[in-house]
Amino acid sequence: MRGEIRASHHPEALAMEIQSNQGLLVTGDVNPNIINIALERGPHLHLNRVQGHALPENAMSGFNCQKKEIYYSVSPGSKLCAGFLKKKIVIDIADHLYGEFALDILASNNIRRIEPWRFTLLSNSILNRLNTIDGRNQIPSITTDLATSLVDALCCYQGVDPDAEKPLPNNDLVRNFVKHSLEKGTKEPISIDQLTDSLFTSKSVLSSAIKKSTGLTPLTFLRNVRLEQVRTELIKGDPKTSVIEVAHRYGFPSRGHFSRYYREQFGELPRETLAKD
Repeated sequence: MRGEIRASHHPEALAMEIQSNQGLLVTGDVNPNIINIALERGPHLHLNRVQGHALPENAMSGFNCQKKEIYYSVSPGSKLCAGFLKKKIVIDIADHLYGEFALDILASNNIRRIEPWRFTLLSNSILNRLNTIDGRNQIPSITTDLATSLVDALCCYQGVDPDAEKPLPNNDLVRNFVKHSLEKGTKEPISIDQLTDSLFTSKSVLSSAIKKSTGLTPLTFLRNVRLEQVRTELIKGDPKTSVIEVAHRYGFPSRGHFSRYYREQFGELPRETLAKD
């Protein structure tokens, strides 16, 4: 995997940009005091899903103030900008500017197509936050401007793509696949056969669902999980740790294939990871 993650943090606002040549899945619990927005550009938006729903072009997503879980995919080759704001700030501005109309959108929607120029404005607002080297005195202004732009974008355009309301087939299967891969795969190597048995599905159905959500085959996804396991072991290990033994433990019998996969995903050889302090 090749890509970049940039982030800038402040108690009032966090901004993030993610670029990746492979599909990514992000899942976790929602901070009840935070509202997040995500805006993605890329050639494969049809592969992107937010809470199981398709993502149209020029869409803002993730802003629902009542959701309790984050579950979305970043499509291969995309650039995603994300902003995280205090919920109270956003709701206060929404109530002041548009009243119940805006509050209802924040409570009942999670994907909304917005005008292209507003999409660009929001993206640039997030990137400006990332590029602010010393913005301590500007944070209140930046936060208010971003929250205002968010609310304006939600309320000033009614073009909601109908496909955004169509859930991805087998969304629960994909969710459970990710959960099993991450939970069971941290203890021992897991195979597609084990997963299909645990998920009560066939290889063809599983493969189709994972490919549509992540742009990866189940085997590639599992391989990346195992590579992450190896990297964790090497980072925790000492110089005497045997790279080959760790690789074998996580299901990589071929030294040559393992080294190539590892370098493709992390940009360095296993021994280079082990040699770091």
